[in-house]
Amino acid sequence: MDKNYTKTIARQNKLLTADWTSVKSVEEIDYDLIDQMGYPVFINLTQVVLVWQPSSSRREKDVENAVREGLKYDEIVLIEKYVKGVNIRRLY
Repeated sequence: MDKNYTKTIARQNKLLTADWTSVKSVEEIDYDLIDQMGYPVFINLTQVVLVWQPSSSRREKDVENAVREGLKYDEIVLIEKYVKGVNIRRLY
């Protein structure tokens, strides 16, 4: 499952989904956009990778480090706005 694609389809169909941005490199991180979303943010992969746990970041330096780590496992990393609630994941 491609989480970036899924979130895009959900948004296009007016389904509620947390704000996010995606990056393919540390240089693509848009800190102004992250500031608009508000901290904390979650760093997540677009694909389900069992060795990866989403990372919560409260500062720019944490975001960069988490994105750098995520790019070791996936080509695209998501930076998602934190929404209080329960994250439900289904692994196939």
